[in-house]
Amino acid sequence: MARSSGIWRYVLVATMLIAVASTVAIAGYTNAGAAAQGPARCKALNGPKDLKAAGTATIDTVEQGYQCILANYVTGKTLDDRILLQGAYSSIVNNLNQFGAALPKTEPMKLTGNRTTDWLEFKRTFETINNGLPHIGLVQGALAELSLLGMGSALKDDHTSYLPAQFIKPALAQ
Repeated sequence: MARSSGIWRYVLVATMLIAVASTVAIAGYTNAGAAAQGPARCKALNGPKDLKAAGTATIDTVEQGYQCILANYVTGKTLDDRILLQGAYSSIVNNLNQFGAALPKTEPMKLTGNRTTDWLEFKRTFETINNGLPHIGLVQGALAELSLLGMGSALKDDHTSYLPAQFIKPALAQ
């Protein structure tokens, strides 16, 4: 019985985390030239027709957001990627702690300023945390969304933040 109540606690925590992540909006700087050179899945959203069906966010979704910010943000070419990745990590840790979830032990991230190796280091840390939590899609999706929320917040820019997929279509339709 104790194990099953522990899993439900994580479901409750994940629900609260998604509620926290859902309170923020996205509006990024877009540079069409940089977008053309960025990841294939990174594109400007000009209307509801540009959206794909929403699914659960994953580490791949976080990587796409990371690459899109680096490719399209106004200072993306010179932006220190460690700001984004530390923001993502802090968002996960702070929210798990706030809702009383046991945080799996992780090694401190060793970020160097190399965008590729820093991403791999963040991904390793994300997966360590993810693997230490119950394997419920809601939990993993919440971790990914918190990472995106943290990246957007770390920029400390009134024009760039994160909006979960279910809120994008109505925002674009306006």
